[in-house]
Amino acid sequence: MIRISIRTIYLFFCIIVSWQMLAQGSSGKTWSYKYQSYQLEWELNHDQARMIQSPTGKVFWKGGLLPAFWIENKNGEHLYIKAEVTSLSEINNSQSQLKLRIPNWGNGSLLIDKNEWGICFSELKIQWEIETPRIIEMYWGTTTVPAERLSMLADEQRPFTPDWDAAGYCVPGAKEGTVQSYFRNWDFGHSNIALGSFGPSLGAPYGAAFPRPVLFFAMGDNGGWISFGVGELPDAAMSLKLQSGLGMIKYSYREDLWGASGQKERVWNNPLKITFGTNAYQAFTKYMTSFPVKKGTPSVKHQKATWNTWGNWKERKYDIKPMVDFASKLDVEVFVLDDPWQKTKGSIEHSKERFPHFENDLKYIKEQRMESGFWETLGWIEDPASCGLSKEDLILDKNGYPCLTSWNFNPLSGGFYFIDLSSEKSRDYLKRRTLAEMKFFQPKVIKLDFGYGIPGPQMGVPRNPALRGERHSYELIKLISETAKSVDPDVTILYYGINPIFHEYVDIISLDDQGDIWYAIKEGHDLWSIWASLLSNSKLAITGSSSYEWHKDDEVILNTFILGSANAVLGTEMPDGSPVPDKYLNRRLAVNKWFRRSIQWEPVWLNSHLGDLQEMAELKCWGRQEGTNLTALVLRGEKDSTYDILAPYEWTGRWAIISQDDKSITESSSVAVVPFDSGTISMKVRSKPKKVLSVGIHSQTEKKDWIWKNGELKINISDNELNDIAGFLINY
Repeated sequence: MIRISIRTIYLFFCIIVSWQMLAQGSSGKTWSYKYQSYQLEWELNHDQARMIQSPTGKVFWKGGLLPAFWIENKNGEHLYIKAEVTSLSEINNSQSQLKLRIPNWGNGSLLIDKNEWGICFSELKIQWEIETPRIIEMYWGTTTVPAERLSMLADEQRPFTPDWDAAGYCVPGAKEGTVQSYFRNWDFGHSNIALGSFGPSLGAPYGAAFPRPVLFFAMGDNGGWISFGVGELPDAAMSLKLQSGLGMIKYSYREDLWGASGQKERVWNNPLKITFGTNAYQAFTKYMTSFPVKKGTPSVKHQKATWNTWGNWKERKYDIKPMVDFASKLDVEVFVLDDPWQKTKGSIEHSKERFPHFENDLKYIKEQRMESGFWETLGWIEDPASCGLSKEDLILDKNGYPCLTSWNFNPLSGGFYFIDLSSEKSRDYLKRRTLAEMKFFQPKVIKLDFGYGIPGPQMGVPRNPALRGERHSYELIKLISETAKSVDPDVTILYYGINPIFHEYVDIISLDDQGDIWYAIKEGHDLWSIWASLLSNSKLAITGSSSYEWHKDDEVILNTFILGSANAVLGTEMPDGSPVPDKYLNRRLAVNKWFRRSIQWEPVWLNSHLGDLQEMAELKCWGRQEGTNLTALVLRGEKDSTYDILAPYEWTGRWAIISQDDKSITESSSVAVVPFDSGTISMKVRSKPKKVLSVGIHSQTEKKDWIWKNGELKINISDNELNDIAGFLINY
């Protein structure tokens, strides 16, 4: 019989433990970050992280944070590989380094920075050892699935699943018509939600331009929210992939189709930023502030009242001169010619068939003291040969055919080709096209469109790997913007996406046409206005756009008074061909005349609700704060006396109050008051007004029947008067 002493057993146990620790380094440690009442704890050995709210101890998010890959090896086999932590080292108080191992494939490291606004994975570096794999997809937030549960997966050939888990998601503008941004975790099913400049080409739900590219989203519940977003543009298409309520970030490369770089070392700079908040909006605000503010001094030259021809042209009513006459009555400053002014998409020639008097129409716009603007597709081109381009200058599929693109990517319908900026000839053409447009037409606005209509990486990619993924649309915007501004530094570049990375080459962000919101105009525009307000301190102008229906325009205009400049895509007549009622015209005149010209501001939400998993967002009373001054205020619904800002006001109906100088609405020497319903407004003001003007599309007269008593100004408006006036201009 062999006898083993207790001491021998103990020594053997110590050897085993020591060997395991040597093999795993310090991976048993927990990495943590604390922000206010939130704590992120990340157990590195098993890649299990969780967000905890204190003092309740409630976990409102959990999942893994190590990168993983779906790859193709040299034998054509598809494999799932995931990084493991071998050691943790603290470089200083604000930076840590994880040493990584990808079993059988290589080593690497992950740098993690702690910031006041949140966490940044500032560098991921992988050194491939024997073989450089072809990356099909890269992930944040995945784990393997036991063999006995593979049948539960949507794709049992992929033995892994997302593992980010929370009660719900917030993806700004994830769903259009009607707009929805908040979802319970079971609402998505198995879905792919595009976050960047791709949409239907990835099989994602259709998403109109605004607010994409967002490149961020959030998860959480009433215990707190955690937001994930990029720090630099990835060279892949970014989406939120969901399976059975669980989520992950997916970067689609498809190097199985296009080949790998062959380099033994792969580096991703700032691949992930993580922020926190009591709600999704607060978490997103932290993410936005993690980027440097746009360079330069904000200029009001990009804040102009704009009329867009799409309201008529979508109905194939192409006569320009009557539209110019219509717009000139509403104090419009810029008249934008939208799609399809061109002979073919992507060309510089106008359509002589649709616009036989084009040159005279442009002169007429100037004669009516309006500037012109032009719609421009970002990368679509309909007739490459007529532009001197061949298939070598276009995005090609794996069989060498030029990819056809569209807004919905229906393979049985038509489409357009897409320019590949890898080609010098393509770059030269875009420059020549933009220069010719700037010099011949002298536009003051260039509206860039269809950035979301880009071929997905499963269809085709730029030949130059540095331009792939989310970088391609950025390079297109950059090239067109820089070329246009080389002719006129003051030209306004209009785009849609709210991610700060794109804003260096953009001057104004549009909420796009509310036709994409569909019938729920108020609900949709409220939500879009909330996301647009994330840009309030970005040095960018914001335009509130319009719906296609005049009778739904009021709520859009109310929000626009807070957001900034006015922009309309409305028709110049009613659907039955009758004239647009004066009541509607007057509201548009009001916003065109009196909107705020300043750029930087902050929202004051008052009794508005920003949305969550329990309740739809709704803007009620809310305001615009510039520095310490409240310069615009919207009054909706019943008064909530808990807010001091509302104390000076009593009202029935809906009203907007807008300062006409740099002072607050209570101190301004000139204030516009715009009614949207018949009713009454009473305001405690600093002194008795010198004059109150009634301003309308037909006349401007002095209003006499206002009441001044005990430091309070009272104005009544009847149904008849509401039809005749845009609003009141009060001078002190």
